[in-house]
Amino acid sequence: MALIELARKHWLALFALAVMTLSAVILSLLPGIESASLAQMSGVSIAISLMRFALAIAAVFLVLRLMDIALDMDIEPISDRIERDPVASALYLGLRFVGVAWVAAACVG
Repeated sequence: MALIELARKHWLALFALAVMTLSAVILSLLPGIESASLAQMSGVSIAISLMRFALAIAAVFLVLRLMDIALDMDIEPISDRIERDPVASALYLGLRFVGVAWVAAACVG
């Protein structure tokens, strides 16, 4: 159980370690440009795109979490507000996510 708690607290560091490991594996498997086939280069391109996507998702969650910390946001008032006015909370939280995801997509793509 202690290992699970540690993983929950440090999920971003574990994710970064996994991405770095995947990057190292991809770099070690890269063929030389002279001897690479089209299938190999397509596979490398897909792997790099998936890595960029994973980094963008992690960046979105990190920025949203940092915004919560910077705004000193607590879930209790939000859950109370959701019970009273779900449309306002859905708009706030949803548009906040869309904005951060849009910036991440612009940075990655």
